[in-house]
Amino acid sequence: MERIKGKLNLMLALPHAADAPGFARFPVDIHSPVDGPVQLPGLDLATEQQPAVNGIIDWSQVITLEMKVTAAAE
Repeated sequence: MERIKGKLNLMLALPHAADAPGFARFPVDIHSPVDGPVQLPGLDLATEQQPAVNGIIDWSQVITLEMKVTAAAE
């Protein structure tokens, strides 16, 4: 994020699939959007957004640096 000539410039990196259409992979610049929701490539503002879902972490799969050092010493 930076301010150039008094205007705020922000670059967002949006996730997309490898086979996403060109307009999603190479979106056009958005200049001086109005207040409120901004139409982003590949998203329809009229549709209901899916709620965020918490992920599940399998802590038994975690390998710490301490575990790596111990294994290397053996």
